[in-house]
Amino acid sequence: MDTAESVANAVEHPIDTAKIVINGAISTVKAAANGDPKAFGQVVATVATVAYAAENVKVRAYENAGGGGINIKNTPTEGSSIRLDVHALEKGGSPRPHVDVTIKKPGVPSGPGSNLVNIKHWPW
Repeated sequence: MDTAESVANAVEHPIDTAKIVINGAISTVKAAANGDPKAFGQVVATVATVAYAAENVKVRAYENAGGGGINIKNTPTEGSSIRLDVHALEKGGSPRPHVDVTIKKPGVPSGPGSNLVNIKHWPW
């Protein structure tokens, strides 16, 4: 199963996804408590990821576009974003999942010439 299908499956089955995540977390924490260095590293990485996500990952609706998405801000540079969006790509079209990626040049204010990468509406 590729990443897009995995994300779609997780969104369609939130309760099952939560159970799997919780059971995996419990197993990993138990292994870390028993001295497993790999499990300890996973716990540390997970805590760091959750802390980052709490600050930078936003779920939002697009009121004018009839959809919504997940926006990961400031990744990998300040002002950058990676977005998994679902809305119509053309006026009157049906909502479609797609990825928008904007990577800003480090230390360059937003404006003309500030993007290293700007991919809009990369559908799968």
